[in-house]
Amino acid sequence: MVERHGPPSGEAREDAKPLKPTIGVKQAWVTAAMLVASVCLFVYIVMPSLPHENSPLVGAEAPDFALPVIHGGEPGNRIRLSELRGRVVVLDFWASWCLPCEQQARVLDQLARRRSDGALILGVATGDPADAATKHAQERGLSYPSVHDTHGDVALTYGATDLPTLVVIDQSGKVVAVRRGVVDASTIDELISLAD
Repeated sequence: MVERHGPPSGEAREDAKPLKPTIGVKQAWVTAAMLVASVCLFVYIVMPSLPHENSPLVGAEAPDFALPVIHGGEPGNRIRLSELRGRVVVLDFWASWCLPCEQQARVLDQLARRRSDGALILGVATGDPADAATKHAQERGLSYPSVHDTHGDVALTYGATDLPTLVVIDQSGKVVAVRRGVVDASTIDELISLAD
């Protein structure tokens, strides 16, 4: 025989209280905000300090290219990488549809405006038709030039399959660093000083 404790089924206890939610709406919002803050902290502070993948290009001579200028120079002119030897060059591979590329462009623009050491930042539009890339580059009004990687060949050569991708090249034409994703100004400054 089974013993039953409590009221028989179908009958409510007189002293039973209605159930209350175990978590309040305010507490749920606070928990959600803390979760979002933790993710942001990880993405913007922890991840940049983690070891970065090593590109096979690091230490090798940067592959040469000659690409048409779409902003910051005479339209129709080409910029040839090998002609920039003697200067540190930071290549920024970007596309008009890439939201993180916008954030990276703002960082690079501020950097280009304040640095006076001769380092050149060069935007490389890839993954866009020429007219879309040109329009986007001109609307941004950045203080550094951009070129158009018409068929995406240069991006593939540099392993820039994730956008944005930064490539830092030293004065002798060797690749010093490759970074994928948004890179903060202080890290870019450090990479440029390594390339000097």
